[in-house]
Amino acid sequence: MHSLQPLLDTQDGHGLATLLRQKEITASELLEAVIDRLDTVEPDLNAVSERLYDQARAAAKAPLDLSAPFAGVPTLVKDLFTPLAGARMTNGSLALGEARPDFDCELVTRLRQAGCLFVGTTTSPEFGTSYSTESRRFGATANPWNRAHSAGGSSGGAAALVAARVVPFAHGNDGGGSLRV
Repeated sequence: MHSLQPLLDTQDGHGLATLLRQKEITASELLEAVIDRLDTVEPDLNAVSERLYDQARAAAKAPLDLSAPFAGVPTLVKDLFTPLAGARMTNGSLALGEARPDFDCELVTRLRQAGCLFVGTTTSPEFGTSYSTESRRFGATANPWNRAHSAGGSSGGAAALVAARVVPFAHGNDGGGSLRV
């Protein structure tokens, strides 16, 4: 297997899905490249609240529905009111402990239908109440372009991992300015 790291630097989600559809790469190869990149930037970025490598590896080995637009493309889901079956949902808070929902929210269901593989969940401020991605549970998430700065908004973990080219896209949303920050 040749290194797929250059693909993470140059391809968006559609480009990676096209390479998977054309069988130029496999979902497992792509997933391992993403895991390698993620493990390289963490813990310096501190952008991941939970790694879901075993779940993602199992999904990558299953037959892909190549008609799905992002079949086999790894991504992450924000750990803030976004249930992902089996993943810890902390909302950035110590108060929620190790709560693990046994269901997916609608967004996760649709990302699964689109063929996405979930590598993990991303950090957020406690209950999304800050314009900086910092919490007592996880600490500050660094901006990959200047690690002396924290990532902004409640989607800062997702933004930091996309900016570091770990994944081509990750779940973020904007309830009070998160994506704009």
